[in-house]
Amino acid sequence: MNMERNLPVKSLVIGLVLLIAGLGVGFYAGHSQSLTSTSTELSTATLTSTSTATLIGVSTTTLTDLSTTTIYTQTETTSTVGTNTVSSCSANCSQASVGTVISTAQQTLTIGGSTTIYPVTQAAIAAFERQYPGIIVQDAQGGGAAGMKGVTTGALDIGAASSLSAVISAQISDESLVPPVQLVATEIGGTGVVVIENGLGAGGFLSDGANVCQAISQGALALIFAQTSDASGYFTVSAGGCAAGILSTAGVTANVAAGTAGAIQAISRSDLPSGTEDTFSAYIGVSDAKGLSGVQEAGNTGVLAQAQKALGTNNPGGSIGFVDYGFATGAALGLTSGNADGVAIPQVYTTTVPVTVTLAVAKGASASSVGAAIFKALKQVATNTSSYPDTGGSLVSTFYYVTNGNPTPAEADFINFIATPSAVSFFTSQGYFSFVEFGGS
Repeated sequence: MNMERNLPVKSLVIGLVLLIAGLGVGFYAGHSQSLTSTSTELSTATLTSTSTATLIGVSTTTLTDLSTTTIYTQTETTSTVGTNTVSSCSANCSQASVGTVISTAQQTLTIGGSTTIYPVTQAAIAAFERQYPGIIVQDAQGGGAAGMKGVTTGALDIGAASSLSAVISAQISDESLVPPVQLVATEIGGTGVVVIENGLGAGGFLSDGANVCQAISQGALALIFAQTSDASGYFTVSAGGCAAGILSTAGVTANVAAGTAGAIQAISRSDLPSGTEDTFSAYIGVSDAKGLSGVQEAGNTGVLAQAQKALGTNNPGGSIGFVDYGFATGAALGLTSGNADGVAIPQVYTTTVPVTVTLAVAKGASASSVGAAIFKALKQVATNTSSYPDTGGSLVSTFYYVTNGNPTPAEADFINFIATPSAVSFFTSQGYFSFVEFGGS
């Protein structure tokens, strides 16, 4: 699990169900109510294994309010369907037991939410419907917030969220609902958030007029996206600000007027809460409760499209934003080159200035080094360590399918399907990584 999993968990009834390549063992964090008649309370918050499986990604999960939070495991049985092992809950699960849809009558499964996860779901639908001809999948996007709201109101069967914090926020906001909502989140994959630029410097990087900035500091990003006097987020790079090839806080002049010579415009998200923006704002240490500064666009596609635009009279110095890796390369939009798509990707660093800039990608150049760094970091999240962008902080984001209560048979069929080795290509084709790939280390 990534660093954001250490957020305070107060009065939550969130199921953290890790269906790891068919192991189907569930752990739930919640109030003192029993999830099943055979639930067993654990005395600590460190979850390492059951008698049959090790749960990768939860062994170091920290629940900071243990006075009101109790961890339960529920007795489960397994059944084999074809070559996939799926789990079935005990008698008192809040929805139908996990299993295979036996009925030949067609039913509709509605999925929606995160714009990041949307292309993964889209890629998987045709193959899933061939394997399960009795189920028709309808998929929509609109942001993680829309996905969580859809699940809690019953408009969606499965909501998609690209950060655990988005799930936690939804659970907290829905605590007063009657009957109460119990969100069950299944980790399915992950990616990393990258900064994108369209500047005057060579390769599309930002520039001080004489030098190119191929790297940017966490502090500079915080200053840029926390601007308050001008919500449009215009700033300039001071003379000599890129002299060392790196843009730090000292090189940023914030809160300038639109159209100022060399003005650069920040781009953030309008569809909040967003898992992508949650990950980015947590890294830079700036709250996005009311949105980050800059022109606000909907979804990864909106931010990318705005950044790709030709420089205008308001932002003659360029633009800067953030998207998930798969969008920066265009893979999530159908491109297959693996190159930076109409934008540059600067290397981000937290506090220690990199000796060499190895993760800066010019427009049209291969972004494979960034993808490799993200994948390495995803394999480390189970130990709560970070390596992307560096050891000082994390820009890694994990993906979840979320249901209201334990999955119904149809919901479980889709979630189990997406968690099999044969579904890995649905992630990699979008520039993402399946939990099957990184969850076993």
